[in-house]
Amino acid sequence: MTQGEPPFWTKATNALLAELETSRDGLAESEATRRLARYGPNSDSAERHTGPVRAIARRLLEPLSLILLAAGLVSAATGDAVGGSIIVVILGFSVLLDTYQEGQATHAATVLRQSVAVSARVRRDGAFRTVAVEAVVPGDIVEVRAGDIIPADALILNSTAFTANEAALTGEPYPVDKRVGIVPATTAAEASRIASKFDGLERRQPVY
Repeated sequence: MTQGEPPFWTKATNALLAELETSRDGLAESEATRRLARYGPNSDSAERHTGPVRAIARRLLEPLSLILLAAGLVSAATGDAVGGSIIVVILGFSVLLDTYQEGQATHAATVLRQSVAVSARVRRDGAFRTVAVEAVVPGDIVEVRAGDIIPADALILNSTAFTANEAALTGEPYPVDKRVGIVPATTAAEASRIASKFDGLERRQPVY
């Protein structure tokens, strides 16, 4: 959504489908592949991993490390070579240990993310199929069933007794009802608040 453009949840369904160049039958697999190459994966930006040399250098440049290093050098320069050496050795051991533990934690987090990889059911070539959540692209028609994690921002085209747990986003402890309809609001927070007051069928909450 570009600056000044109305939020997607305020647009009529047919207008939004036309804008996204899609339909209720979903995308063709070839078109989805093209969009994935254009927009990139439906995931957070890849983490930037620093090498061990940079990690060590970063720790050595921390204020406390610089103070300890200066203390060790001053001790050595004033004749207490043993005391200065002990300070430097302890500092070096601490830096190496912290670097190793950070690397292990990063590796464990990567393995954990891979083990709980999320999938989504999207309509491609007229039939629903399961794909990795990273492969969801703008214009996809997504099927959400009980217990599923909603894979992307979306609007509801059809629903039956659909509620969503938004506690991670809003802190709301109870599931929020989702129905088809238009919500005239300019922000996501306002849209959710206005939609919760409507009782009729002319209601559509954006799915977050």
